[in-house]
Amino acid sequence: MQVLENIMLGMLGLVPVPKVDLRNATVFKPGAKCLIIAPHPDDEVIGCYYLLRNSQFSHLVFDVAIVTDDEGLPGLADRRFAETISATEGLNIRQVYRWGFVDGKVIQQAALLKDKLRSSAGLYDYIFSPAPNDTTADHSVVASVALEVVERSKLIWYRSTAFTFKLAHADFIAIGDQDEKALAIRRYVSQREIAFKRTLAFERWESAEHLSNVNSGAEAYIFADLNHLAQVPIDTLSLRSVFAVWSWR
Repeated sequence: MQVLENIMLGMLGLVPVPKVDLRNATVFKPGAKCLIIAPHPDDEVIGCYYLLRNSQFSHLVFDVAIVTDDEGLPGLADRRFAETISATEGLNIRQVYRWGFVDGKVIQQAALLKDKLRSSAGLYDYIFSPAPNDTTADHSVVASVALEVVERSKLIWYRSTAFTFKLAHADFIAIGDQDEKALAIRRYVSQREIAFKRTLAFERWESAEHLSNVNSGAEAYIFADLNHLAQVPIDTLSLRSVFAVWSWR
């Protein structure tokens, strides 16, 4: 299988890049309190599953804030939140908060979100957020608000369904078993029509460029006070992203 993947990469003209170092355990002080801001239920697992699962980060305290509720169908918001609780069971999470903003309309509630995040940020040493160049609905608004109200030195970008920077540019990474992550994502039954398999496939391809264990996946993180964001991020849910893969190395 690995030989076949290498042949396919060669046909696409992809050049392997140096492997990323596992620069994670010493980045944070023991007991540091971290808040992961998830615009929607599932972003915390898509973007931060290995971070919450890897024992290298067990010395940190993580809370998760689910920003939006989906009001599309009666009971759907409660169902999606319950799926998050199920998908994150056993992970290094102290508390999952439900902020209750309206899915798809966060931009209309930006002032309220600023107040909410401003009051929460002081309780944490680090805030994890999608990056401002994430084009997914609500993600860019959440990132812009975080950039405005959170001290730059404590703000960290993570990647969800949009790969907003390259693994090779990460300040630190989290490594884990991609099959375990796939099982967690399957807990989001209400979201099965979304092409999460493409996100995992892209993660597997990119990780294979950097990791020796072909069964491992890698999640990437960068500090907001450093400028590593891609000019053209890849939306892994879109088939159009396939045509951009050749330049993502």
